[in-house]
Amino acid sequence: MPFGFLRLMSACPPWCNGRDEVTERMQLVHRSDPIPVPAVERVADDDGGFGSAATVDLIVGLERVDSETWVWIGPEEDVRRSLVLTEESARRLCHALIALLDREPRP
Repeated sequence: MPFGFLRLMSACPPWCNGRDEVTERMQLVHRSDPIPVPAVERVADDDGGFGSAATVDLIVGLERVDSETWVWIGPEEDVRRSLVLTEESARRLCHALIALLDREPRP
């Protein structure tokens, strides 16, 4: 099936960056541009304890394969450490984080 035909079958979502891909299984993939998020993470030391903090550049983005939208969050330099969630799961995570952080006293 030609790439152009696949694009006609699945219009780009509003957040798509327009650089669509087709997988080996002939699935059309839409992706957003990644949003960089500077962060500080706790890093395990050699004996498994948490000894230090380090800066990390996280990327957050959207991906649609077939009719499913996925949210990816992870370090830019190590995609193996990424978390890829359904859109619904990401919304639940967002609400849980906001609820949790809103309970903390503000400095």
